[in-house]
Amino acid sequence: MNRIAFTLGVAVCFVPTAHAHHSTSAVYNRDGALIEAEGVITKVAWVNPHVRFEMRGAGADGVERLWKIESNSVSIVSRFGLTAEVVAAGTRVKVAGNGGRQANDVLFLTNMLLPSGQEILFGAGIQPRWSQQTIGSDTRGAITADTQKLGIFRVWTNATSPPAFWGNNWPLTPSATQFWMISSSGADRPPKLYGTFIPMTTPLTFELGLSAAHAAWGRKLAAGIAERASLPI
Repeated sequence: MNRIAFTLGVAVCFVPTAHAHHSTSAVYNRDGALIEAEGVITKVAWVNPHVRFEMRGAGADGVERLWKIESNSVSIVSRFGLTAEVVAAGTRVKVAGNGGRQANDVLFLTNMLLPSGQEILFGAGIQPRWSQQTIGSDTRGAITADTQKLGIFRVWTNATSPPAFWGNNWPLTPSATQFWMISSSGADRPPKLYGTFIPMTTPLTFELGLSAAHAAWGRKLAAGIAERASLPI
């Protein structure tokens, strides 16, 4: 009996949730042409890992369906100035996006046309389809601009994909440059981001500060690296 209960418990733990995070390319045809549909929004779920909508309406084939629509995460769409107030249940809209690989009632949303004639763009690099009155523009340029010349100790966010904070002009110290040239065998290419820098590409913003304890730890770490590489600090 205990073995049966344990087996059932394990099975329950591994039941997938309906809205779990998943690879969008596995569910949607991200390489194909965008499809369009029109109808009334019946549900809005402004949540992570994907903003979701339900819409009752018809696609190009004229068949009415209850569409299950999703887009990027709240973290991503908020970078483009979008909030949960942009569209409400009961609104009649026109949508475009990537259709499902298997199902014909799912959509990965890129564009949404509102009754006002405004078009919502749900991410980077999305071109308007129906209107020049658009909602959704990349707000990260103002954040990444280091107007006060604070260097690394400021608010961070990636404005490119993949992130290119300094392009090929990394502000390396002389010892760091020497270490880089040795470790890369003199290769003429910028160093990559490692360690804690990688997670910085995920949040909207990320602010770095330096305490006395962190400074002491950094000097100790740098000394250890230099000792191994036989380099002066």
